[in-house]
Amino acid sequence: MNLPEIAGVIFAVAYLLLAMRESPLCWFAGVISSLCFLKVFFDVRLFAEAFLQLFYVAISLHGFYRWKTGGSTEGRDLSISRYTARQHFVRAGWTLLFAFLLGAALSLREEGAVVYVDALITVASISTTLLVTEKILENWLYWIAINFASGLLAASKGLSLTALLFFGYVLLSFAGYRQWKKAYDGQCQ
Repeated sequence: MNLPEIAGVIFAVAYLLLAMRESPLCWFAGVISSLCFLKVFFDVRLFAEAFLQLFYVAISLHGFYRWKTGGSTEGRDLSISRYTARQHFVRAGWTLLFAFLLGAALSLREEGAVVYVDALITVASISTTLLVTEKILENWLYWIAINFASGLLAASKGLSLTALLFFGYVLLSFAGYRQWKKAYDGQCQ
């Protein structure tokens, strides 16, 4: 454990708790956490995970804008919505394709199956973060699987605090889904 990992965990938990409450401030906690984890993952040679942190910094600015303005000039709030089965299927196909391509590119530099796992987690995280910026309800279900895989990967690299964070995220993702589902059901009545 090191200072960037500890700070990253603290701000990551703050991000998730604020996101569960649909607070746009979650995106600022996400930026700080991502900058901390950029160093952590680079130091243990998880380069796709390190790149993912740069993406999180950029997408956090977009997420804040979307959540504050609803993407419109009227400044309306963005409400929770759902994807169709077809939209999920198409997203999953693109995610798997890009994960394979990223894994192949990373395997030119690093050896072993972990590069493909790293790539899949990275691409799935990018895809799912875009769902969060649009407040798609099912993002929480994707995060359950992604966070579980991320916890296993972090543990395999000796990042015990980070692994614990991801396993905690699994539980919080269940809670986030329930909370957003309740809000979604309330707005549909």
